[in-house]
Amino acid sequence: MVSLLKLAEIDENGVNFRSPFDNSECMLTPEHSIQIQNIIGADIIMQLDDAVKTTTTGPRVEEALHRTIRWVDRCSEAHSRDEEQNLFPIVQGGLDPELRKQCVAGLLERPVRGYREYFADN
Repeated sequence: MVSLLKLAEIDENGVNFRSPFDNSECMLTPEHSIQIQNIIGADIIMQLDDAVKTTTTGPRVEEALHRTIRWVDRCSEAHSRDEEQNLFPIVQGGLDPELRKQCVAGLLERPVRGYREYFADN
């Protein structure tokens, strides 16, 4: 998604992309992103996250961090194939180690199998 940020608007509902071909809009919500991944049957699926460029700093990074945690809750609730597909949350926080730790702590509280079991054992 980072490569399409210049064509996207992000808000609490999701990511609204504008096509580079015909300028049409496509809204991708956390729920819709999971539904698509459930349908295609991927073994490992990723949550929709509020992506920011790694060079971004300040309040925008914190906003993305908190929204990403809220969105993993929505993705988890929409996920209908948990026994067959592992949902992997995406860590936000830019290049700030403390923000990344904060994000990991919040994500580890969520009921996702992707990496929670690994971190619980290590």
